[in-house]
Amino acid sequence: MIRKPGSDDLQETYLDFSYDAIRDTDGTITGVFVQGSDRSEDVKRQHRQRLLLEELNHRVKNTLASVQSIVAQTLRSAADPASAKQAIGARLAALSKAHNLLSAQEWTSADLGEIIGQEVAVFDPERISLDGPRFTLSPRASISLAMLVHELATNAVKYGALSSETGTVAIVWREEPEGHLTLAWRESGGPPAVQPDRKGFGTRLIESIVAGEFGGSYAPSFRDQRFSCIVTLEAAVLRGEKAQP
Repeated sequence: MIRKPGSDDLQETYLDFSYDAIRDTDGTITGVFVQGSDRSEDVKRQHRQRLLLEELNHRVKNTLASVQSIVAQTLRSAADPASAKQAIGARLAALSKAHNLLSAQEWTSADLGEIIGQEVAVFDPERISLDGPRFTLSPRASISLAMLVHELATNAVKYGALSSETGTVAIVWREEPEGHLTLAWRESGGPPAVQPDRKGFGTRLIESIVAGEFGGSYAPSFRDQRFSCIVTLEAAVLRGEKAQP
């Protein structure tokens, strides 16, 4: 550790030294020549590369586990092979989009608005409204919320506002003073909203993400002939500042 001149802070520094003998005309050693070079940036770069490789290995394992779960659950709940193929492809595409966005950010973080925007980009922008501040998500939260929004959009296309020609969806998120982030999904103009008799895989996936991964709450509503829901999550967990419950 080296103390920077004019500062009380200690700085971690890596030095590489080489030593050469100093000889007189008779070949007798009269001293030693010491040369040092600062290797701090090289060492730190190697350390960052090791961390990135470890992180990549961890994320590949998590992604494969997610794919395995998606495929298995979809096959169990699908009515026929054709619908299973379509559902699996759409869910894996949502996963891929989140990975692409994180890759552009070198797997450091992603903005919630961008995550939501890419999942609804295939729809008419006149029918989708987004309203919320910039909110930085950790890599894990980015992928999970991409899947959550994808499932809500899929349900809207199959049963809700986006299944009609005039239905709209409003997506609003806010960071609350008590440290929570609320994400509201509100549909209007679609067919009457009917609460299903049983939970499909999409609903179970949403609940597992919200409660299982983040310890949050998911409150769906089928009142007023339209579907809406409120998702409440801890902001510090979403940012990666606090361990997930």
